[in-house]
Amino acid sequence: MKSRILFVLLACLWTCHSLANADDVAALSGTCHNLTGNADGHLKIVFSEEGDKLGGFVSVSGWLRGGGKISGTRSGMKFRFNTTDHTGLIIKWQGDVQNGKLSGEYHIDAQGGMPEQIGEWSVTPEGTLKNGAPCNANVTLSLLKMVLETGFNDPVKQADGTFIPGAQDLFKSIHPAGAGVSIWVENLDVEWNSDRQSRCYEDIHKFSINCVLYWQGILKPTGTTKLRFAYNIKLNAVTAAEIVESTGTTNKDVNETLFTVGSLSDHHERSPGDNPPAPQAAGNPNSGCAFAATGVCFILSVFVLSSFVFVSQEQKIVEPGGLFSSAKYEIVNTTSWLPVIFWTAIFCGAIYWLVLWKRSKPLVWLGLASCWWLKNLADGQKRANAAKPIAPSYQAR
Repeated sequence: MKSRILFVLLACLWTCHSLANADDVAALSGTCHNLTGNADGHLKIVFSEEGDKLGGFVSVSGWLRGGGKISGTRSGMKFRFNTTDHTGLIIKWQGDVQNGKLSGEYHIDAQGGMPEQIGEWSVTPEGTLKNGAPCNANVTLSLLKMVLETGFNDPVKQADGTFIPGAQDLFKSIHPAGAGVSIWVENLDVEWNSDRQSRCYEDIHKFSINCVLYWQGILKPTGTTKLRFAYNIKLNAVTAAEIVESTGTTNKDVNETLFTVGSLSDHHERSPGDNPPAPQAAGNPNSGCAFAATGVCFILSVFVLSSFVFVSQEQKIVEPGGLFSSAKYEIVNTTSWLPVIFWTAIFCGAIYWLVLWKRSKPLVWLGLASCWWLKNLADGQKRANAAKPIAPSYQAR
């Protein structure tokens, strides 16, 4: 883990310097919401502006993940730009500045087997740096947070040659089972060199990072793990790596695990321009609960409907009657399977979508309405069965 932090830091400093050398730099942060996947994420943007042309980077984390290089224009208070990640996926962003806030919409065309997606986003300025002006601490820290977050989420090459998201690579070193979604750099605490007055990257003595790992699990469908790393630039070493808290189960001897994950330089093939995947919904975090609830609903629905609702009693001849004796009958239950299958599909579909999108109140009302409906059907069936004769109304001759 020490080597990994070092490698990410070096790449981040290279990127920060390239951005800081642009004519004008602005750092912003906020949130984004994927309307297609109904998921939220954190958003960091660093604009570099030369004339009316926009450059820079976008980083998306939280329950969304992504980012990419910026290419676009600004006309007054209107921003129009695209981002492109390392796979070539293009996202179209547009926004306007109102009341000191930049907000708008983004659109992803259907491409690469991914459906069309739309979303909203909103950011507020954290700092600006004009060309020729002395380094600004706010811009320096914002740039460093953004590129650190991008580096943590970049794909990591495994021993078998495959790539997995950086969040998943970190997750499997901490948790026994599940999948990492993204890493969000929450804040950055810096100790500056006391003998310098400027606030550039080379003026940093050491710093600590607080970040949050978002993940999906098996026993718990979603969760977060808060981590803290400390880095001393003069010593060129990671001085601390610890788990602050987690909502899930962590591996034993986790501190040792964090320090022995392996060198990122051995598994990570990355150039400073590479970026993580585009901001798309990283799978609905309630899908596991939805499938489990659907399975329980299927079992209960088939049992109740086939046993008490869509079942009728018929008389079956056990022993034919003779010349001087009556035929003997027994009552058997017969299930109508077509309505059972139909209503089971309706119930399972409703339960799945209600649990998937956290609609708890409609789920409660649906359950109460279903119980009332089933009770009425069962009572009606009992009354109908009670009115049926036990034996035929005729006598065999």
